[in-house]
Amino acid sequence: MRNFIIIILMHLVLTSFGQNINGKVLDTKNKAIPGVNVYISGSYSGAMTNINGIFNFKTKKEGIQILIITCIGYKEKQIKCSVKEMNNLEIILEEKINTLNTVTITAGSFSAGDKSKTTALNSLDVVTTAGAAANLVVAFQKLPGTTINPESCKLFIRGGNSYESQTFIDGLRVFKPYSSSPNNIPSRSRYSAMLFKGMNLSTGGYSAEYGQALSGILLLNTNDVEEETKTDISIMTVGLGLGQTIKGKNNSLTFNSSYTNLRPYLKLIPSRYKWSDPYESLGGEAVYRHKTKKGIFKLYTGVSTSSFKLFQEDINYKQPINYSTKEEDIYTNTTYKGEIGNKLILYTGMGFSNNHKTSAITNTIKQQIKEFERNYHLKITLKKIIDENFKIHFGSEYFIEKSNQTLSSNKYSKALSKEIKEQMGSIFLESEIRFFNNTAFRIGIRGEQLKNNKSYLSPRIGLAQKIGETNQISFAYGTFNQKHQKRYQFINNKLANEKSHQYIFNFQHNSRGRILRTEVYYKRYSNLIKYRDINDETSYTNKGKGYSKGIDILWKDSKSIRNLDYMISYSFIDAKRNYKYYPYEVNVPFTAKHNLSISCRYWISSLKTLISTSYSFNSGRPYHNPNKKTFMNETSNAYNDLSLSFSYLISQQTILYLSINNLLGFNNIYSYKYANNRNDIGIYERQNIRPSQKRFIMLGLFITLSKNKKLNQLDTL
Repeated sequence: MRNFIIIILMHLVLTSFGQNINGKVLDTKNKAIPGVNVYISGSYSGAMTNINGIFNFKTKKEGIQILIITCIGYKEKQIKCSVKEMNNLEIILEEKINTLNTVTITAGSFSAGDKSKTTALNSLDVVTTAGAAANLVVAFQKLPGTTINPESCKLFIRGGNSYESQTFIDGLRVFKPYSSSPNNIPSRSRYSAMLFKGMNLSTGGYSAEYGQALSGILLLNTNDVEEETKTDISIMTVGLGLGQTIKGKNNSLTFNSSYTNLRPYLKLIPSRYKWSDPYESLGGEAVYRHKTKKGIFKLYTGVSTSSFKLFQEDINYKQPINYSTKEEDIYTNTTYKGEIGNKLILYTGMGFSNNHKTSAITNTIKQQIKEFERNYHLKITLKKIIDENFKIHFGSEYFIEKSNQTLSSNKYSKALSKEIKEQMGSIFLESEIRFFNNTAFRIGIRGEQLKNNKSYLSPRIGLAQKIGETNQISFAYGTFNQKHQKRYQFINNKLANEKSHQYIFNFQHNSRGRILRTEVYYKRYSNLIKYRDINDETSYTNKGKGYSKGIDILWKDSKSIRNLDYMISYSFIDAKRNYKYYPYEVNVPFTAKHNLSISCRYWISSLKTLISTSYSFNSGRPYHNPNKKTFMNETSNAYNDLSLSFSYLISQQTILYLSINNLLGFNNIYSYKYANNRNDIGIYERQNIRPSQKRFIMLGLFITLSKNKKLNQLDTL
């Protein structure tokens, strides 16, 4: 009886304090590897190896589990066994080429979750960043080189406007990456971050494989075949979500659906605006994957529909203006990537998008704008790996674009309609050479031919040199061109493409768990739109020009304090343009000179809580005050935001989530809108452009149903 009691007590002790997991991680030369992440899959139980390669942590997990061992520069390893057997382990990691352990051209590029490259962010960083609310674009705005424009919430990169950045899913272009939103109310990315294994943001100097972007590109690569069958349920103050993953032998199907309705939320927390029909949307995404013997086939589809009606004050009208919008969007692509010969890799894909949008503006008259876009993207590439140090990549793609815009008004007897039909073909060739794992050189060229018989050549080069075990420098240069915005193409579709030349110098220190990046750049613009008459946007030339220069600094540390990851980024951006109606070269209104972001995530094991906080600061953006003689003569007040979120594990598969934006209630004013005419005393009156609500609060319950009872949605919050 006494022995039985002792056994029970020992079991209770082990259950209370957890099983001990320990061991040592070595390389193939039997040398200890410090800074290795060792953790149990599907949990936050883990540790990082010390200078002697030793790890030690406790877990409450039981039975058969998967121990994952990862480190930059080494191949990932997994050990599947009983928790009781995870003692005195000796783990050997193999060195992996094609990482910063050798040398990688990193100038102008950030990775998230892509293990083949230096990772500045991971999927967890992207979706758990406080204030991001799982919006992957907002998370990337925490990186240096970007400026937060809260009234739009789109990517503004290194002095460039939001349209100068393009988004790609599995290598194919997305033509409408953002959902529609009212004036000065932020839009959202249409896509769920957790569908993607790799999210790479290039702030310049990107590969010749991609074009039609003056400033940067966001590359999203969907997950390969999923490992588990599961169901995810989300219940939030702003809507509902349902996700399902079905795992087969060599295939898997994942879909996410979401419904958003702001009406209940706005009844609790009123808005500055008067909504007659608050924002409402219904959407879904699905990804099917099938692994073949030598490759993988993927089919991605995203569908969304949204609508809203509201009244907004306008300084030029006595009565509020009634805005309403309905939008339907579908995007789908299919890709195949696989080996077709000796170290010869084929990639081919086709993308299709269809977007219908109807907007109405009612004041003294009613105007209705119907917009329709249909786009196709076909692509094929071949990559030949001569050996680990020499690769050749070449390919071709073809775009077909059709856009139509119809304006009708009770002022006109006949609707005004405009249409664009555009086709563009492109080819690219790029090679990468490595010398003794210390030096890498990349050279490429991209050619584009448009339907209007205009053609463009864009050379790209990159060079990287490793310095010691943890440092490297890299340089990138390239020319980039892009068609003008649709509003100008509707009037004149024969102007030359806008162009930018970019020069980037990068220094990076990576000491396994700590990353320091410093980047200096210069970007020169030409062929920008320039109005002949400042009061007439329908008459213009290609004589606009400008530049952007600055420095970006990033520090990310996930090693110094256990269970704490933090990141600090700073950018200085000097961006000026003489384009559109500008009388001379001035700072642009969508870029702040000083941009600071601090993000932290801390896991409290005893409370089963993940705390995430972020602070964002912009020094203010230029704006034009017509009451003064000089142009673009003032700067708005600095922008500040402190956001906080909590994720509490009620059980292993149930999470309570709370997120608060602008916790301290900063009175942010983004900019100002001035009246078209002077008042009685000769002054142009102005109106503040500010958020619809001082704070945004979201409360949610996230439930996962899975056979193994271990999975949850913590990585998605």
